[in-house]
Amino acid sequence: MRMFTRSFRVVIRQVALALPLLAGPLFAAERPSIAELFGPGFLHSAFLSPDGAKIAGSITLDGDAAGLYVHDLATRTTSVLKGTDELDVYRVYWHGNDRLLFNVSKDK
Repeated sequence: MRMFTRSFRVVIRQVALALPLLAGPLFAAERPSIAELFGPGFLHSAFLSPDGAKIAGSITLDGDAAGLYVHDLATRTTSVLKGTDELDVYRVYWHGNDRLLFNVSKDK
């Protein structure tokens, strides 16, 4: 039980640190457009790395294309992998602390 509580606190802390980075567009001075309100979400299926140092998931890029997003919480750096117009990243899995596996779909 103690291990679960500690892990839960680590996850909550990491998510709390990442929220301001993800919520930036929500606090814009202008009203959002209809496309922004009802379009696809920005971040999908985000997962914390086993050591709690990084968050990875799929993100919506130009239009409705999906790419791979990795954010290092310690250095606050972000990496994005964008495929072609035909390929979308739709699932991300951690395989250790420094390796990611992800599924790709073709033509939606």
